[in-house]
Amino acid sequence: MTKIKQPERYFEEMRKNVHHGQQSQSNMWFFLCSSFVLSLLMVGGALYWATQSTYLFDKLNVIFKIELVLFLIHFLTILITLIKNNITHILLSISTVFFAYKMVFDPFIFLYIMYVGFEVYDQFALVTYVLMGVGVLLHYLLIWRSLATLYRPREGTGEVNVKKRLSVLAFGFIFFISSFMAFVIHAQIFDYIEILIFFISAFVIYFGVLIGLVDYIIATYCIIRFPSFRIQAIQNEQNQLSDDTFIKENEMKVREESLILQNVVCVEEVISHDEWYKPVIGLRTNLVSNNIYQTSPVIFKVEEFEDEPNFGKYSYYVSINTIVEEEDFFTQVDTLEIGPAIWVRCAEVDELEDAYALLEYYAKKRDWELEKPYYHVVLDVFDDVIMDVYAVVKGVDVRSW
Repeated sequence: MTKIKQPERYFEEMRKNVHHGQQSQSNMWFFLCSSFVLSLLMVGGALYWATQSTYLFDKLNVIFKIELVLFLIHFLTILITLIKNNITHILLSISTVFFAYKMVFDPFIFLYIMYVGFEVYDQFALVTYVLMGVGVLLHYLLIWRSLATLYRPREGTGEVNVKKRLSVLAFGFIFFISSFMAFVIHAQIFDYIEILIFFISAFVIYFGVLIGLVDYIIATYCIIRFPSFRIQAIQNEQNQLSDDTFIKENEMKVREESLILQNVVCVEEVISHDEWYKPVIGLRTNLVSNNIYQTSPVIFKVEEFEDEPNFGKYSYYVSINTIVEEEDFFTQVDTLEIGPAIWVRCAEVDELEDAYALLEYYAKKRDWELEKPYYHVVLDVFDDVIMDVYAVVKGVDVRSW
């Protein structure tokens, strides 16, 4: 057999289906649950009828034991695949295909019991096996056609040819109806209406599932072979789309302005990130107690420690109305220039990471390099706090900004 070497890009349409469409993880899980319920009904009904006959129960005893084991595996798979990670995604895709095959063949256990119970096995057996064989051939024909289309570099787009799929479905339906009507007329079995109804229902499920299962098989192949089809890649893509959308929607909020303060008092402390606000309160209290008034909001920057991620070196700045003598716990500078800079307002402290990302995106689009750490201007609004985040742009003259 020729080894498949076509690139991943030919499955782009299938990727969309796996990420957000019919073959998504949630839809596969629902399909897995549905196949469990349908199989349970079919095998349960077959078991009930088999227990009415010692001969049938003894003959099918091994099959029912196998079915019990498969049901336990099926149920455990449903529970396990509630966990969303790459391993369970692969397990879910394989299980969906496997138990779909099981689901389409389970009704024929019931059908076999009805044939034997009504003593019409010889009349129905041949047409049943022929139609099952035709279904399998159509199924593998569709798989071959789908893969052949995908793996032709000039023609393959990863898109399902709906017209061809419907033509095959129509052919299978016409063949089924023609064969079945010829069989019914020839065998003169109109008296067995219960069997005829179940016979038709079983084969409608059989042909429908085998045709629809083709896309799930290709999706399973892609999930196993290509990491980008798996749930982790899907989640990363969704997060990235969310981040990109936020950034693009808020890009206009970035301002290109510098900030200059005079008569600035500076205090530096190493503290926990959770207590960043305490030195701000202490600084304001000390200024007021000494009849010194601040003429600017409090501004701070933080330098991270690699070995102590929960702590940082915080530098606080505030402009005052006079010149004071330096003390051990603070220094004073004539001027603090934050610029040339770009800044954005952050309404919630929890949104600081989004503000950083927005500034970095804005700078990257303009080929600017930002200087870290960033400055945070603390603004009091009633009983709450908002922040303006400033990032200094390297290599630009502040006077020309």
